[in-house]
Amino acid sequence: MAAGKYHSLACYPSMSIATAIVTLQVTTFFSLTAQSQQFIEPKSIFRVNGDLVIVPVSVSDRKGHTVLGLTANDFTVLDDNIRQDIVSFSRWDVPSSIGVIFDVSGSMRGTEDIAVSAVRALVDETAPDDEGFLVTFADVPRVEVGMTRDLSPIPDHLAFLRREGATALFDAIATGFQNLKGAHTPRKALVVVTDGGDNRSRLTFRELLSISLEADAQVYAIAIRRNAWDAEAQRGRAQLDRLAAETGGRSFTIYDTSPLEETMSLVGELIRNQYLIGYKPPAGAQSGKRHQIRIRVRSIEHGSLQINAKRGYYAPE
Repeated sequence: MAAGKYHSLACYPSMSIATAIVTLQVTTFFSLTAQSQQFIEPKSIFRVNGDLVIVPVSVSDRKGHTVLGLTANDFTVLDDNIRQDIVSFSRWDVPSSIGVIFDVSGSMRGTEDIAVSAVRALVDETAPDDEGFLVTFADVPRVEVGMTRDLSPIPDHLAFLRREGATALFDAIATGFQNLKGAHTPRKALVVVTDGGDNRSRLTFRELLSISLEADAQVYAIAIRRNAWDAEAQRGRAQLDRLAAETGGRSFTIYDTSPLEETMSLVGELIRNQYLIGYKPPAGAQSGKRHQIRIRVRSIEHGSLQINAKRGYYAPE
């Protein structure tokens, strides 16, 4: 993938019709026919030559629940500010590879029970063909459960782990991206749970961000805000916010562990329920320039909406 500058997501609700605008990065491409949809291994460049640009998008309401039942007529697509006709629109109903990245540092003492129930809530949202793994982290990341389609044992691994040590958050997320390289599904996601900022990793945030932009995976982050005046934790939440936005995922901040189970269930819902919007690439798409995609969704029925998706793409030279 060519390096480049990425721009932030913006949502602009109106009084009566919610209009969400998002700048996206396209990293996964599919070849479509009138009768069927064939998935192609994700590429790091923009594919043209008759293929469609396919943009994965999730839409959620004010409570965080995904909005289903939208049609192509509810969306407008602009490529470099030029409106494009939507020629393919569908639910992205495919298996997922989900990595759980869970903080077991000293500050997470007392979370054993809620950790198990929260991860079980996420597992309950998965489908039979999904796969996943578990990485825990304190001073260093540790792969507790490797990639498997039997997700049911994953929650119980969190029950008896000691909560001690520092927080190697960046290294743990990078370990998650590394494990996703062995994924067998077209949709990939990391779900990160932590209550603090990084204070032990060898990687810098800039290095982790670079890895994430090449990883073709969404990051969903849940930050537990225990102390509003903790500068390290504040910095960590801001970094997770950016990582989620850049990868097309979403970040959540909760103020204690009581809503963790419900939030994990919402994350599973967001991963599972996405749309695919397809359009033909505009003329000159192979020029090597950066292309900006903006998508607007309008819905009188659902009110204010939020879109999560990746941002901007570079066509090859």
